[in-house]
Amino acid sequence: MKNLATLLLIFFISISFGINLDTLTNDSTIYTCSDTLYDSGGPSGDYQSSEDYSITFCSTNGDCLEIVFLEFDMETTCDYLYIYDGTSSSDSLLTIQNGSTLPPNVTSSGSCITIVVHTDGSVTHSGFALTVNCTGNCYVPPPPPTNNDPCSAYTLQVDTFCNAEVFTTVGATSSVVDTPWCEFNYAGGDVWFEATVPASGFLAVGTFVGSMPNGGISIYSGTDCDSLTEILCEEAWSGFPGEQIIMASAGLAGQTVWIRVWEPNNDEQGTFSICAYEPLILLDVDTSIYTPQELIEDVFAASCENISNINYNGSDSAIGYFTNGNIFGLDSGIVLSNGLVTDISGEDTYTDELNYNNSDTLIVNDLLAVSNNNSTGVTISSINDVAILEFDFIPSSDTAKFNFVFASEEYQAFECTSYNDAFAFFFSGPNINGQYTDNAVNIALVPGTTDPITVTTINGVSSCGPDNSQYYLYNTASLIMNTNGFTTPLTAEINGLMQNETYHIRIVIGDGGDGILNSYIFLEAKSFYSGCVTSVNDTKLNDILIYPVPTKNTLNINYKNKQSTYKIVDLGGNIVKTGIIKKGKNILDLKLLPEGMYILFIEDSLITKKIIIN
Repeated sequence: MKNLATLLLIFFISISFGINLDTLTNDSTIYTCSDTLYDSGGPSGDYQSSEDYSITFCSTNGDCLEIVFLEFDMETTCDYLYIYDGTSSSDSLLTIQNGSTLPPNVTSSGSCITIVVHTDGSVTHSGFALTVNCTGNCYVPPPPPTNNDPCSAYTLQVDTFCNAEVFTTVGATSSVVDTPWCEFNYAGGDVWFEATVPASGFLAVGTFVGSMPNGGISIYSGTDCDSLTEILCEEAWSGFPGEQIIMASAGLAGQTVWIRVWEPNNDEQGTFSICAYEPLILLDVDTSIYTPQELIEDVFAASCENISNINYNGSDSAIGYFTNGNIFGLDSGIVLSNGLVTDISGEDTYTDELNYNNSDTLIVNDLLAVSNNNSTGVTISSINDVAILEFDFIPSSDTAKFNFVFASEEYQAFECTSYNDAFAFFFSGPNINGQYTDNAVNIALVPGTTDPITVTTINGVSSCGPDNSQYYLYNTASLIMNTNGFTTPLTAEINGLMQNETYHIRIVIGDGGDGILNSYIFLEAKSFYSGCVTSVNDTKLNDILIYPVPTKNTLNINYKNKQSTYKIVDLGGNIVKTGIIKKGKNILDLKLLPEGMYILFIEDSLITKKIIIN
């Protein structure tokens, strides 16, 4: 199609013969009751590329107008014809057309109808021919959906799985609620739903494409439908957003939430599907319940430990308290990351880039050296988004140790590359003579080796040296945990300490070679121990490690007490499996048990654990 200059002057003409768009002034208004319109190529030629124009037709007698397509062929997904019910593109959209299928007739609800054509900068086709005629058979717009505002929201049934229902935005109007914070093209036309958050505190909401090709969603909490606070929001660039997850840490168990769905630009209204369900118990992270000092004193260390000089140097978004860590065998504790720790479960909807510049260059350089201590021969050029958690302690024995898990989004893609996320546990103090700042040593090592733990040294890939796959687990439970893989529970231990002397530990993590794809360190609650006299509660927390949860066929149990009996009970109270559990590592075969939730009882220790099979 030929480019047409845009003029501020509206051009009024009346015609009664076939016309080509390249003969008209853009934004023209044409009064007629019978005419034929061709694209800019005319009856026999192709339209041209890089064209945007708008033509309005109005009837000469006040009747409505009907458009009948005679021919149609426009490049699919690139060139479009829009028809609006009125005098401009700000009126209701009646249809969008492209491709080679002859469109159905289109009728206005009033005396005017507007045609807008857009073509991209490359391929052109033969275009279209259409007639515009007056008619007394006017289009009647549909009434707004019954869930057009939050106070008339449709109540979604919350199931244990996604049971999607079909709804429409056709006829929807704008809400009085403020524009969603995540929108980039919101133009009204939203519909509303409500759901009650289950007692677990977890709620998942999924939306899916129908005749409406794109969508946005936001979720609100509030005391009623007139007092709403937006808590989640996502508008997709194309298609529909991923599932939105309300976490237990939001504190909304038992409360009503309101859900808003819209079509960006509000020019392609149509149907979509939505569901609300209670997901499996998700790994949950809270960044506000504890300060860094409280995380060390009240969460990480045994209550009898002599801890002081706690300091955190990193983004506030990179440290938090985790619960429901059954998937990797640690119930709760501290999580430290080179990204947002809240991205660890549910839909990973936020950018991976933390853009935090840590000022402690000595420790940053130490971590870079750790990242480069690998078997690939590849140089890691930088360490970014570094978080450092450190403290002093006075041991009561010659040994200090704690349990941890390392997890990363770099797994299954960037092993053996220059994107080698790294972490370290730097210990320094009397009788320690290492290569790092303050003569520290790094004790985050592959068991039985001097190799630091990174995505390159523990993984399921053997292309660049030992993969140490016995310490690695693939992650298949996507919503429960977003990383592609993680280590088995490991113990960091240092020996040869001097009792009643002061030692220092730095727990450090960073992005190797870039600033995206997060990695995480999970430190088990009450597992930091250097020989002091512990309480019963401290000891029980670390008697047993169970992983992975959920599981498919087998369950790993690391048990620290003497031999005992166990039983597995379903939710109906029926005993489905019994046996002996020994001190050390045990592997339970669960292949014969159906999917569902179970309770594991370790009888002599009075320990109970939840198991999920899927």
